[in-house]
Amino acid sequence: MERIKVPDWHAFLSDAEMTGALTHTPPGKAPNSWKTTLRIIQIYGRTPLTVTDLSEIFSPRISRQAVDVRLRTGVRIIHGRLPQGIQGKYSLEGLPTASHVIQASISRIDDKNYIKKKLLANNLPVAEGKTFSILSLTEAMQYGVGLGFPLVVKPRYGSFARHITTNISNIDQLRSSIQKVIRYSPSFIVERYLADTYVVRATVVDFEKIALIKRVPPHIFGDGLRSIKQLVDIKNADPARGDPDDKSKVVYKITVDHTVLEYLERQGLTVNSVPKKDEKIFLREEPFIRYGADIENVTDMTHPDNIELFKNVARLFSARLVGIDFLCEDICKPYTDQKCAILELNSLPCVEIHHEPTKGTGVNVSAWLLDMMEKYY
Repeated sequence: MERIKVPDWHAFLSDAEMTGALTHTPPGKAPNSWKTTLRIIQIYGRTPLTVTDLSEIFSPRISRQAVDVRLRTGVRIIHGRLPQGIQGKYSLEGLPTASHVIQASISRIDDKNYIKKKLLANNLPVAEGKTFSILSLTEAMQYGVGLGFPLVVKPRYGSFARHITTNISNIDQLRSSIQKVIRYSPSFIVERYLADTYVVRATVVDFEKIALIKRVPPHIFGDGLRSIKQLVDIKNADPARGDPDDKSKVVYKITVDHTVLEYLERQGLTVNSVPKKDEKIFLREEPFIRYGADIENVTDMTHPDNIELFKNVARLFSARLVGIDFLCEDICKPYTDQKCAILELNSLPCVEIHHEPTKGTGVNVSAWLLDMMEKYY
């Protein structure tokens, strides 16, 4: 995608706003310090947009004279204004804050400990667990053993399944999982693992519009002729699948690593095994998209009670845009009639997963976001 020359950011940021991360930003170039936090509006030319990163999923139909935005760099908030008269297509990653947003509520959405406590206080389903720090490793081990296996260990903050270990079944695995998580985060959670469940991501926009996808662990179907390795290669040849670092893709190639080899071994298989025709072979236990999980649209089959649950969670945290990871036995049944838990909330959900599922019809969540922006911002 060819972009027009980025305007001089210095031209529409005040002197006070030029401090901190913007101090060393050359004229004509956007600040590069946002990284995983909210990013500045990106301005594009008139060529069709492609999904080259999260922000570019937004449809290019906004044409406004000016847009007020608030952007985060670290803990500091910077105010910027898009100059009047800008032509072309633009989009943004994350939503600008505005007077109707209760910032104190949404600022902690990515804190899993805070989310768990607030959900519990409102009698909403969560997995039993507790938060620990790098200074309380012994207590974490003792708590996990007392809670009982299987367990999950995950960072208190963060997304994209970084350093999460699931289905921990013994003390040695618990110890190594804690050692793994503290390399990423000094604060982490030990919680109960809910067996025989799957993960659903619900994305709620403006408290009312909702889309849901089911993440299915990487798998292949046998044909009675080819080996698992050959079947993986065939699935990875799908042009819709990219490498894990390819931001132009929504789903990714199946990564065959030691985790896959060990998981196959537990099933009495190797990559050279030949599955029977139509036999479904899972390659991982975790449904991580970056490792080759499938995405299925389950919006229409979700029970109405579950739809209301997700909308109520969005309202509880005053979040007009939120991704909710939900663990359940069957999304078609009411959450009150099954084993389930809200795992975490995400203030910057990956909306593109709803646009291009591997199974089912895509949902244009980005259009909802643009409608909401035009309504409020």
